[in-house]
Amino acid sequence: MDPKNNDALFYRGNAYSNLKDYTAAIADYKQTIALDRKKPYVYRYRLMRYLITMTIRRLWNTFRR
Repeated sequence: MDPKNNDALFYRGNAYSNLKDYTAAIADYKQTIALDRKKPYVYRYRLMRYLITMTIRRLWNTFRR
């Protein structure tokens, strides 16, 4: 895949998210933003994945005790 193809990176990020690989999804969204900062929906997708990973970490830490 071309690492400068914004659309491909964004859709791959969505695919990773659907597979619940949020870390990889966030990385692709970050790269998409770095290449083109004028796509506000990518920021929203990245934020949602950050919130999901934070929630999962908090739940994991709660149940580990």
